[in-house]
Formats: sequence, C-alpha cells, structure tokens
Amino acid sequence: MLEHFSIYSPQEDDASDRVTFRYKTNDREGSGYLSRTTLLGLARGDTAGTLLDIFDRHRDRILKAAFMQWKVNPMNEVIVLGAQDF
Repeated sequence: MLEHFSIYSPQEDDASDRVTFRYKTNDREGSGYLSRTTLLGLARGDTAGTLLDIFDRHRDRILKAAFMQWKVNPMNEVIVLGAQDF
C-alpha cells in the first residue's frame, strides 16, 4: 500500500525548455518533467518570476497530477506532465 508520494528538486532545463523534478514513493524513485508551455498554461496568466517560481506556486497541483500518472503506471520511471493533466 502506498503511504508516501512526493516530488522534489525541481530544476530548469534551459536546453530542453522545461522543468524537471524527482519523485519518490515508498520504495522507488524516478524523474519527471513539464514543458514551459504546460507550466505557462498552468499559471493562467500569472507568469511572474521564473519557471521554478511557477512550479512552486502550483506544486500541489503538479504533485496531484504526477501521482495520478504514477498510479496509472507505477512501473514507468519517467512522468511526463502535459496540459491534459491539469
């Protein structure tokens, strides 16, 4: 039974124009990312600051979307969040 799911260590990846993050469950770790376009859509006009600032303002929604995607396929080590996830 899952007791823990968290996301941490967000980093801007300028070369890929996205924000990457790490996730952890009870017994495994993996990585994930959101594109700049997805983050700007999530911000809905509140685009002040960096992509990391936007990530932090919407961390709860990103956590929920990442968990839902992980829950569908817990064997997948990379979580890719797009606009459809929000």
